[in-house]
Amino acid sequence: ASVYYKKFEGGQIPVIENETFLIDGHPVTVPVTQKQITDDESTLTGIELQASHTFSYLPAPFDGLGVKAGYNYADTDYEEHDIRNGDKVNITTGEITPGIIPPANIEGFSRNVANAQLFYRYGNLSLQAIYKHRSAYQIGFLSGPRSLRYIGGSDVVDARVTYRLN
Repeated sequence: ASVYYKKFEGGQIPVIENETFLIDGHPVTVPVTQKQITDDESTLTGIELQASHTFSYLPAPFDGLGVKAGYNYADTDYEEHDIRNGDKVNITTGEITPGIIPPANIEGFSRNVANAQLFYRYGNLSLQAIYKHRSAYQIGFLSGPRSLRYIGGSDVVDARVTYRLN
């Protein structure tokens, strides 16, 4: 088991700045949104549990049976805003325009991650069943500076059978 706590500075927030462009000889001023680094403080805390056991004390052929399991829970107050539809700050006035998409956590951050494995080995035969769980997370979408894209949670089960011939 392990417990972790990390405090760090940095973050990003969309800011609106007026930029002037020369179009057909005429200056045109338009608001442009871009990301600005902040000195906000954030924390990341969590707990991780891992366990494994081989039943080697059982009589053959059951002495090759074993299990592994792990779980990680994490929490953070870090916020990343969508460049188009998230909160924006007017750099001149400091006024915040609320967005329609809520801020996300650290890119790739999942609150819950778990795994379990049942394995068996007897002579040249090896069997494994592996379960993996990951809760929802966000990743940056590559259309422009930084749009948020959310990926739903997933559960995966893998099975593996191997037999050593030599």
